[in-house]
Amino acid sequence: MTFYAVTTIIFFIVAVPSSIYDIKKMRIPLYYVLAGFFIMAGFYVYYFKFKIPPFFVNCIAGSFLSALLMIAARFITEGGLGWGDVIFSAFAGLYLSIPYCFIAAGISALCGLIFYLLTSGIKKRFSEKGTLIKVRFSLPYIPFITAGTFLTVLVLFLNR
Repeated sequence: MTFYAVTTIIFFIVAVPSSIYDIKKMRIPLYYVLAGFFIMAGFYVYYFKFKIPPFFVNCIAGSFLSALLMIAARFITEGGLGWGDVIFSAFAGLYLSIPYCFIAAGISALCGLIFYLLTSGIKKRFSEKGTLIKVRFSLPYIPFITAGTFLTVLVLFLNR
């Protein structure tokens, strides 16, 4: 198997169950994501024969910057994103590297926004006086990070 096939398999073995779990429980098991992170990082180290090529540095930087981007979003949304989302985005950044982690983050945010706009219309309620009451609700964000990563990889694969 090729390098990209193995890393893609590792990513989706972690991403799909994490997405399903996040949809059901609004939480993710951090040990599962961290295990996937370290397995992927370990595969990089094994594949590159314990050397540090620029690609590996690029992947680590992508992981770090993805996490920083989500931490910034967490503070902007006043805790709207959980730490599980931050750790999962670091995992996705490790898989994608720079600049693709930023493309995936943008696609993830766009997918989340579209889903929110579509579902917020359903969640609107009216008071007894007929005035609109806005209902805040939470979205599981891991599925959107997974979808953004998948779409980024799909576009990259189709352009090769």
